[in-house]
Amino acid sequence: MTNYYREHKALFLWLLIFFVLLAFTLNNTTPYKGDESYYLVSALNMIKTGEYFVPHYYNQPRFQKPILAYWITVLGYKIFGIRLWSGRLPFLILSLLLLILIYRFAFLVINDKKFAFLNVVLLSSSAMYILFSRAAMTDLLLTFFSTLSLYFFYKAIIYPDKIKRYYFYAYVSIGFAFLSKGWIGFLPAVIMLIYLFLFKPKNFKKYVLNLFHPLNIITLCIISFSWYLYVFIVYKEIFLSQLKSETSGKFVISLIGEKIIYYTGVLIRYYFPFTLIGVYLYIKKSIKLSASIKFLLLYFIITIFIYAFFISMYRSRYLLPSFPVITLIIGFIIYKSNLTEIMKKIGIILFILQAIILLVLPIIRKEPIKEIAKYVESKKYSNFSAYNLDKRNMGWLLIFTEGKVKRYNSDSKYVIIKEGDYNKFKNYTIEKEAVKLKKIKFENNRFNKNFKKFLLLRKAK
Repeated sequence: MTNYYREHKALFLWLLIFFVLLAFTLNNTTPYKGDESYYLVSALNMIKTGEYFVPHYYNQPRFQKPILAYWITVLGYKIFGIRLWSGRLPFLILSLLLLILIYRFAFLVINDKKFAFLNVVLLSSSAMYILFSRAAMTDLLLTFFSTLSLYFFYKAIIYPDKIKRYYFYAYVSIGFAFLSKGWIGFLPAVIMLIYLFLFKPKNFKKYVLNLFHPLNIITLCIISFSWYLYVFIVYKEIFLSQLKSETSGKFVISLIGEKIIYYTGVLIRYYFPFTLIGVYLYIKKSIKLSASIKFLLLYFIITIFIYAFFISMYRSRYLLPSFPVITLIIGFIIYKSNLTEIMKKIGIILFILQAIILLVLPIIRKEPIKEIAKYVESKKYSNFSAYNLDKRNMGWLLIFTEGKVKRYNSDSKYVIIKEGDYNKFKNYTIEKEAVKLKKIKFENNRFNKNFKKFLLLRKAK
């Protein structure tokens, strides 16, 4: 291990920088990722109730997504206590493991440390990767295990004498990918099958037959479906109802140009400027893609095809699992164009700038829920409640108070409210105000700030 560290010192130094800068942002509520509250709050309920197989979100069982993201969040709570940063920490650690994985994956494509490290920096600079490295959600889990399965399939192509071993590892990874976010986790196996029929490598029959080896299929089913079988038996009606709600209207068969434009914009916006640079260099330099890169390109193309052709909803995060693959493709083009060093420097600068923004943004915008929760904790107030807060802000309060905040009732001595509800609390006085900057508009030759205010009230004696 010491020798490996010395040989790859740049990688470990970069991982340290990546971890430290993002670790300082883990306890911030800004910026917020849409569905994170589901996992943070449900994991908190698991700790409080001791029910670890059925996530409950505000007293309602939630089966829309598999269990793995909840368990990972619980792990952070169990080790470090119930904190916002502790629920997110396992996902940041997982993002480091994914950077190590992309580093090792790159060596399979081109056996060069400079190329491998370039890919690590490129992926680290992606705005989407940075945001989901600090969020307790399913997307990074799916990305990690999907990439891991592709890595083992790729190794099986390179080392046909070890095909059984690498296929088995790939199927285990797919099982956990499914347990992260459902059916999309099966995609790497589908890609492998399509690749085999398109390119027909040596030992074609051996590759195809082993893809359907009973041991692989059984292992995949055990990992993927055990939890679903449990909730089907115990919560059959609720589970089927939520499953129907989750899938109803989500699948369509229509190629919509608007979606292609949308996802193209996602690639440009969240991987700026490297997607544009990669396309430009590929065309200008007439870069020839190796057979191994075509395997990765196939995964990316089919991912885009599925979301554009079959899925009715638009979500930028749907493309996150393809970002490691995109990285390897862009990295290959940059390396072949002899621009490795300059692009590496640009990637480093972009990551540091984005990390600084994440550190500064909460100071500028303010975090009123966090501010009031810390104030209540410092005063050691009990009988603390909240009135008419949306689930997101109520979720922040629950995490910051370790689940101690309650819904408002007439006996509540302290209550947090939105400013607009103050006229409903005649018997309370304002103890503390906290504001959040919502928007900045340029009007009448000046910048106007729009704030959202929260109040901590104290019941009058």
